[in-house]
Amino acid sequence: MIHEAKDSDGTRSISNQSNAVQIEIGTNVLSIDSSALSGCSNLTCVTIPNTTSKINCSAFRNDYNIKMLKIDAGVLYIEKNAFQSCSSLEHVIIPNTVKNIGNNAFQDCTSLKEVDATANINVVIGAYAFQNCVNLESFVMSDAEYDPAYYVDDCFIENGAFKNCTKLKTVHFSKYVRGYNTSVF
Repeated sequence: MIHEAKDSDGTRSISNQSNAVQIEIGTNVLSIDSSALSGCSNLTCVTIPNTTSKINCSAFRNDYNIKMLKIDAGVLYIEKNAFQSCSSLEHVIIPNTVKNIGNNAFQDCTSLKEVDATANINVVIGAYAFQNCVNLESFVMSDAEYDPAYYVDDCFIENGAFKNCTKLKTVHFSKYVRGYNTSVF
C-alpha cells in the first residue's frame, strides 16, 4: 500500500519503479501528483480510494500492464493524460462523483473494452479522452435522477472524445448531457 512516496527531488512519486505490481493508494492521499506512478512497467492492479479527489496529469501514463483499475466514489477529477497509453487496461468504472475526464485521459488504451459510467449522469468528457481505444465496445452513462452534490452545469462531450474507437457498438450518453461537438466520433 502506498501511503506517501517521494522521489529524491521531494515530489510525491514512485514513477518508473519496475518492481511494483499492485498499488493500493492509502486513504491519507488526497490527490495523485502528475506523473507520480508513470512508467511503472509491471503494475497490473490499481485501487484509488474514496478519499482521493484528483488524479493529476499523466499520473499513470505509460503503465502498459495495468489491467484492473478501481476508482472509488470520491474522485472528482481525472486530469489530462492520466491513464494515457495504459495499453492493457480492459475495463474502467467511472463513479458518480467524477465531474471531469480530462483531455486524452484514456487515449491509446488499446485493450479497453468497456467504460461503465452508469453511476454517473453528468460529466465533462474532454477532447480525445478515449481516442484510439480501438477495442472499446461500450460506453454507458446513466439517466438516473442526479444528486445535486455532484451535478455539473456544463455536462459536455468534447471534440474527438471517441475518435478511432472503431469497435464501439453501444453508446449511451446521459439525458443530462447539454451538448457535444459534431466530431465526437
